[in-house]
Amino acid sequence: MAGTGLQKFAFFLLILLQLGVAAGIIGGL
Repeated sequence: MAGTGLQKFAFFLLILLQLGVAAGIIGGL
């Protein structure tokens, strides 16, 4: 099931992206 691993990886990248955006907003303030 390579699809499952790919979904987990994409979900992980999405979380990292959101955390990065949140950190950027907080850092900008």
